[in-house]
Amino acid sequence: MERRFRETLGVGPQKFARDLRLRYGLWLLHYSGKSITEIGERCGFADTAHFSRQFRSAFDMTPSQMRKRVGESSSDRVDPFFLHIEGRPAL
Repeated sequence: MERRFRETLGVGPQKFARDLRLRYGLWLLHYSGKSITEIGERCGFADTAHFSRQFRSAFDMTPSQMRKRVGESSSDRVDPFFLHIEGRPAL
């Protein structure tokens, strides 16, 4: 099953799930007033530090930096249809 998942989507199930959780966290940073701790918990990370490390690895900035960027008028908004895999919309 894992092999088929990887063949179809180009990533393993664990990476897919983690990336999905991180994208949801990104969306929450843009569209909610929740704290970074609350967002990390809601996205299923063990603690804020774990969420921040994974977020930084995925988006090249910390959740705090992203939130500050969101407040800037020139920043791009997150696509509300954030479920994309390698440029293809999720099914």
